[in-house]
Amino acid sequence: MVHDLSTAFPSDSLCSRGAECTSVAGSSRGAECTSVAGSSRGAECTSVAGSSRGAECTSVAGSSRGAECTSVAGSSRGAECTSVAGSSRGAECTSVAGSSRGKAEAGFNAWHGSSGASTSVAWCYHLPDCNDTTWPTISPNHCNGSRQSPIDIVSASATSDSKLGAFTFNNYGSNSSMTNASNTGKTLKVGLSGVSISGGDLAEAYDNLQFHLHWGNGSSVGGSEHTVDGKRYPMELHIVSAKASFNGDTAQAVLNSTGLAALGFFIEEMSGNETASPASWKTLTSYLANITQKDQSVEIAAGVSLDDLLSGVDRTKYYRYLGSLTTPSCNEAVVWTVFKDSIKVSKDLIDLFSTTLHVGDSTSELMTNIFRGVEPAQPVTTQATSGSSTTCFSLARQKLLLMPGMAAAELPPQSMAVQYTIYQCSHMQS
Repeated sequence: MVHDLSTAFPSDSLCSRGAECTSVAGSSRGAECTSVAGSSRGAECTSVAGSSRGAECTSVAGSSRGAECTSVAGSSRGAECTSVAGSSRGAECTSVAGSSRGKAEAGFNAWHGSSGASTSVAWCYHLPDCNDTTWPTISPNHCNGSRQSPIDIVSASATSDSKLGAFTFNNYGSNSSMTNASNTGKTLKVGLSGVSISGGDLAEAYDNLQFHLHWGNGSSVGGSEHTVDGKRYPMELHIVSAKASFNGDTAQAVLNSTGLAALGFFIEEMSGNETASPASWKTLTSYLANITQKDQSVEIAAGVSLDDLLSGVDRTKYYRYLGSLTTPSCNEAVVWTVFKDSIKVSKDLIDLFSTTLHVGDSTSELMTNIFRGVEPAQPVTTQATSGSSTTCFSLARQKLLLMPGMAAAELPPQSMAVQYTIYQCSHMQS
């Protein structure tokens, strides 16, 4: 928000405006203002712990507002809002303990893996007083809702939906779409730029923002969030996207029932004794050594694309349901697509995630079992099942047998007819 600064503002013995104004303790407000204990900015702002900024916001303890504002504990809201104990953002948002806008974006940022943005709820995976069993209590607005994720997908219960067509994966072949990798203290997060998805019966195009991963403890201990028929895979990759029409406003996206789209890919150990494979995953995991501690980040050099990481997955076969973020504040705003094929990665690379990254500094626990348990079932849809192919074959074979003027010797062997008609029917449905 830009204000006319042509009118002079009051000053006191501790703060001089000159053309603008600065605060004690050295913090700067750029082209706007900061406070001192109890000083006022006239028609614009005051800042003391708990005061309100009307149409803008407050800062405490020397934090800087930049273009708009920043919160306590160093987390940033970009061009949106801040949180101090009880302060309000007027028409935009308030932070901790109760505001909808502040908690909405904090919830997305938590799923986003931003270590400092989820100040409204102190949640974790590894401690009994803040793990996923406590989330419905410590973040009750959504975490005990009616369409929570993840779920166990029962393949036999998934209903057929002819609208679930192919996706368009825009720019997934780019080898420079991955910008940075960071240890958030909760997961490995990789920033994305210039990639998007459309199709797949989504209402509009969605911009890909980042991907992150969930894992257990090595390749032998399951850590995927979703399960299929009770099977938990070693890892799961989530590509997180927001409706393109929101122009990156994730606070708005999490308040919309389909504001976010998540693509879920299972990861499991490849067969055989291969190591350091595939090459794309060897490259990705090579960055882990640079981000072993929470809040460490490293730039990703060009060279690997999303297509490379997803190699071997048939991206036309998937499950679909409406669900939520899988971390607090668990907003029920996600169109989930969970792909049936898994990514195959060698055991040594899978093991690196749970043996390299820490939840804090180098003396803290290793990052293991970072997934939420399954929530109550939701209606799941998928493409046409193989049963339709069998019906199609039976009808085709019957017609073939009834064709007039054809001698029995001219009929192909049953096995050949089976192979031919099943192929044809499968081809028509895919």
